[in-house]
Amino acid sequence: MLGHPELCTRPCIFFAQGACVNGNSCGFCHLPHPTSNGASKKGVREPHLDKRGRTLVKTMNVEDRAALIIPILEKKARINGFQAEAQELLATLKAKMQPNPYLGLNSKFVNLTRSLESLSFRSLLPLLLRAESTDTCKDTEVGELIERLRRNIGVSLVKK
Repeated sequence: MLGHPELCTRPCIFFAQGACVNGNSCGFCHLPHPTSNGASKKGVREPHLDKRGRTLVKTMNVEDRAALIIPILEKKARINGFQAEAQELLATLKAKMQPNPYLGLNSKFVNLTRSLESLSFRSLLPLLLRAESTDTCKDTEVGELIERLRRNIGVSLVKK
């Protein structure tokens, strides 16, 4: 399925047990999710940033956050086959957030970049749109583009 697992919600634990009564209206994913070693396992947690990474991202200015995360989003969209569907959203984010072109020269972000690359497209968006000094995450245009991408791909971006 296009966009799976990069754009979908977490797996439905009831479906995995054969007991989901919500069917198509379920807010969780009914497809298998690969773990870091490629096999699906019950109870295996999605990749996430450690405390140091979360703190670093939280304290970054908007331009630096955009410079780190937008290229990763672009790469994930390309690799997973939804580059055309994500193009408008990513172009809008670039225009609104104005990524810092010099950030890649800073070696202190190498480990953070590796950690960010392990996250899904869906998990990266909230990190990018964190609003300390910008209203980008409250921007209705960005919200509408995220919703349009979700509809076009046919999976839910909302983490429940």
